[in-house]
Amino acid sequence: MSLWESFTRAVYKETVLVWALGLYGTSLVSAVVLPNFVDKHKVKRPSAPPSLKEVMAGIQKKLNN
Repeated sequence: MSLWESFTRAVYKETVLVWALGLYGTSLVSAVVLPNFVDKHKVKRPSAPPSLKEVMAGIQKKLNN
């Protein structure tokens, strides 16, 4: 049996197997890859935006330097 015949048989006749493997692969990616990816690319953001006084003080400091 050729590779193409195996593929068409798996897709058209063994759909439950294909869906199960797809769900397994998706869950594996979401359990292993995504947490590592999110942790490395997480940016620490302030909990609240700076006040107008802080912004103006920062601008004034940059202008004076």
